[in-house]
This record gives sequence, C-alpha cells and structure tokens, in this order.
Amino acid sequence: MTQNEIVLAASTSILQEGKVLMIKENKPMVKNKWNFPSGRVEKGEDILAAA
Repeated sequence: MTQNEIVLAASTSILQEGKVLMIKENKPMVKNKWNFPSGRVEKGEDILAAA
C-alpha cells in the first residue's frame, strides 16, 4: 500500500443483553489483546464481499 491509496476500514460494537462482542487478536503486533471486530476492503474487492 502506498501513502496515496485510500483505505476503507470499519469497526463495530455489538451490544446485546448488556454484553459487548469483542475478539482476542492473533496478529503478532497485538497478539492476545482484546478489540472490537473490524476489517477493511482490499483493493478491487466488493464492499459486500468484504463484509
């Protein structure tokens, strides 16, 4: 990715019955850290396919 590329990213919070959905990260830089579900659209990828 170059500095001039646009990146579409999203994060969400899901609240149900007073509980929030979180994930435990497995990526090396953030391994075992808790985070909200998130993602991004890769270049050429359809937004619905990314969801």
